[in-house]
Amino acid sequence: MNQNNSTRIIGSIQEIDQVIKNYEEIAIFHHIRPDGDCLGSQAGLAELLKLNYRNKKIYIIGNAYDAYPWMEWKFNDISEIKDPKKALAITVDVSQKERIELGEYFTSDYFHAIARIDHHEVNHDEKFIASYIDPDAAAAGEQITLIAKTLNWKINSKAAKYLYLSITTDSNRFAYSGNRFETLELGAWLLRQDFNVKELYDNLAKKTLKSSRLSGHILENAITLDKIIYFELNQETLKKYDITSDIAIRFTNTVANIDDYEVWFSLVQNEDLKTWKLEMRSKNVATHEIAKRFKGGGHKNASGATLDDIENQKPELIKLLQEEIKKQG
Repeated sequence: MNQNNSTRIIGSIQEIDQVIKNYEEIAIFHHIRPDGDCLGSQAGLAELLKLNYRNKKIYIIGNAYDAYPWMEWKFNDISEIKDPKKALAITVDVSQKERIELGEYFTSDYFHAIARIDHHEVNHDEKFIASYIDPDAAAAGEQITLIAKTLNWKINSKAAKYLYLSITTDSNRFAYSGNRFETLELGAWLLRQDFNVKELYDNLAKKTLKSSRLSGHILENAITLDKIIYFELNQETLKKYDITSDIAIRFTNTVANIDDYEVWFSLVQNEDLKTWKLEMRSKNVATHEIAKRFKGGGHKNASGATLDDIENQKPELIKLLQEEIKKQG
C-alpha cells in the first residue's frame, strides 16, 4: 500500500517518523466532542510510541467525557510535561486548530513544535513541522496503523484494540470504506494482534434503559422538512433523562437513514444555556462546508459546529442545507 497515491495527501509517513525520532517528550491531542477515532488513534499512537521508543516520555492530553468508558482511557495532566519548550505536540483526527481539546496549549508557543495526523480535507500549514494527511483514509486510526505497519513497529494487543476501535467506529464497521481495500486489510492486520474483538463489538452495541428512553423521545419528537430530519434537545429535556449534552450529542444517528431523508442533524443545548452543539450527517450531501460557516468542520458526510445564536442561525442552517440538497438534484 502506497501512502502517496493521492494528490490530496499532505506530508508523509516518513515525515512523521523523522520528527518523532527527534523529540524525547511527545504530547498527543484529540478534538473536542471526542469520538472513537480521535480517542482510539490518540491512545493507539501513544501505546505504539511507548512500545517502540521506551526512553521517550509520551503524554495523552484531553478528556473522553464518558465516551466508550469500557476502554478505560487514561490521560495526563498538561503539567506533567517536564519541558514543553523542548517537546513535540501531535494532533490526531483534527481538521482545525479551533477544534482541539485544550487547544490553548497546542496553538500557543507552549510546545517547541507541532505535528498532525489527520484524514480530513485540509490545507498546507507551515506552522506544522510535520504532517501526514490522507483524506482517503477511513479514520486517523487507519493512518496510524499504516504508519506502524510501514515502519515495522512493534505492536501489542492493547494498541491494536485502540486502533481497531478508531477504524470501526469512524467507518461504521467498515461500511464507509467503500471499495478501499486498504482499510479492510489494515483492520484484518489489527485483528491478528489477538485482542477480543467480540467483546469490543458487544460493548459498542450495548444500550442502557435511560439511553433507550431518550432515543424514543428523539424519534417521537423528530422534525421533518423536505429532505431533512432533525431533533432538538434543550437542558430541560436532558435533565429529565439525566443525560449531559456531551452524551446527548452522540445520539445524532438515532434519526439516520429514515425513509428518503438526505440529511439529519441534531441540536443539543449546552449547560451554559447559551450555546448549542450541532452535529450533521448525510447520505451524499456535503455538510462540512456548511459547518465551516458556523466555525465548525468535519467530513463531507459528517460534521459539526457550535451555535451561539440559535434563533437566527437555525433558519440559516436549514436554508444552506436545502440549497445543498438541491445541488445534488
